[in-house]
Amino acid sequence: MDSKRLESLPQSWVNTDIGTLYDVVGGGTPSTSKEEYWGEGTPWITSANINGVRDIKVTRYVTQKGIQQSATNKVPDGTLIVATRVGLGKIAISDREICFSQDLQGLLQNSVLILPEYSLFFLSYKLQHLKFEGRGTTISGITKQQLKNTRFPLPPYQEQHRIVAKIEELFSELDKGVESLKKARAQFNIYRQAVLKHAFEGKLTAKWREENKDKLEKPEQLLARIQQEQSVRYERQLKGWKSAVKEWGGKGKPGKKPPRPKKLPEIASIPHELRVKLPHLPESWVWVRLGNISYVSGGLTKNQKRNILPRKMSYLRVANVYGDKILTDSVHKIGVTESEAQKVVLEMGDLLIVEGNGSVQQIGRVAVWNEELPACGHQNHLIRVRLVTTSSPRFFLQFLLSPLGRELIVKEASSTSGLYTLSISKVSNLIVPVAGNPEEAEILAQVEQILSNVDSTLEEIDMQLAKSKALRQSILMQAFSGQLVPQDMNDEPASVLLARIRASRGAENIRVEV
Repeated sequence: MDSKRLESLPQSWVNTDIGTLYDVVGGGTPSTSKEEYWGEGTPWITSANINGVRDIKVTRYVTQKGIQQSATNKVPDGTLIVATRVGLGKIAISDREICFSQDLQGLLQNSVLILPEYSLFFLSYKLQHLKFEGRGTTISGITKQQLKNTRFPLPPYQEQHRIVAKIEELFSELDKGVESLKKARAQFNIYRQAVLKHAFEGKLTAKWREENKDKLEKPEQLLARIQQEQSVRYERQLKGWKSAVKEWGGKGKPGKKPPRPKKLPEIASIPHELRVKLPHLPESWVWVRLGNISYVSGGLTKNQKRNILPRKMSYLRVANVYGDKILTDSVHKIGVTESEAQKVVLEMGDLLIVEGNGSVQQIGRVAVWNEELPACGHQNHLIRVRLVTTSSPRFFLQFLLSPLGRELIVKEASSTSGLYTLSISKVSNLIVPVAGNPEEAEILAQVEQILSNVDSTLEEIDMQLAKSKALRQSILMQAFSGQLVPQDMNDEPASVLLARIRASRGAENIRVEV
């Protein structure tokens, strides 16, 4: 809350501070290696146990000996518990006698003249601003003294009740709206998955196939065409390689000999026992392994030796690749040899698949490289898939993002240890559907049009959620500057209230600005 608003508080209010109104006590953590400190006893919490303003989930209990041998403090129910370090900004009212860690502070109320809910709402608002106060960037914590010095606008007691009632009324309406928006968001995400599911089961283009039978290929024709496309590409690569070798020889064979292009294996049919476990495809579609229609390769491995290499190359890391999204705002550089640079440089249309780190949620994130940066490579934890057919890379991207695609990725990545990770061989082994080029183009056009509309709607929902959050802060700002509810001249002024608080605390040096 800015100083101008504090200066313009209603006449019946006073501007004081937390230390004037509350005894502030810190916490501590008993030694976790001493079994006798833990077990039955007093609930002990950290900021992780605070799930909401009135929701404290107790998971550990500390014994009386543990309390005596540590800096933790036992506080009564009704104490305001404030996170001032880890989880800065979390706040709750204890509903029982508790102890807490050093990341928390307890505000003991010795007077019934301050409504706990009023203080809770104020601190939940103020602490969000303290995160940035005087720094310009997010801070990791505030000290006990900073908390005690925090300015506190104190209204008359009856007005505190009116403010809390109004906040709860407005927040209740906001919560209903937020709940509806979040429900809509979840429904649109389900719809997105349903669209992708139908697309790669052939249901989305069923009518199109009926109207375009002349454009459909039989499965054997489709496979023969793909095989021919691969042969043509390989012969072109082979010709280029022979030319490169001749040039290399003419220069005295400097460095390594240009590597011979790799010829993909003949497209093998998927075994019957695997096909029967897959969804039924339209007659003009076929299942193939990704390694039969693309070159699958790894990337650069980081090591200290690269620091002395003179050539530096931009390269993508796992942190740059998400579902259908490549982030280039934080791209690092790495030392490479000339042959490595040629091997890992990305080309338009390359698919990049995240190898994973054991987590089922992280494996298989996939995006298409659209030459966002010049001469960019990729690290070894990203697996590159370079198609050798005339199919669009985005067709396979959308399949790998679909429910079936994700299911096949997870199945391929699973291991006996319970961890999930991909490799070049596992990605090559992934089974994907192939349709004729005209139908693939139609599927892609329909899917991306629908998903574009979904994304626009989700952006609007997110915008409304952000507005709701901002409105919540605006309500609190009005509340604590005396603008949310009208003043009542019959209310006992806060200056009198503060004098009574002084008497109840037995304090003589309470600071106050009227």
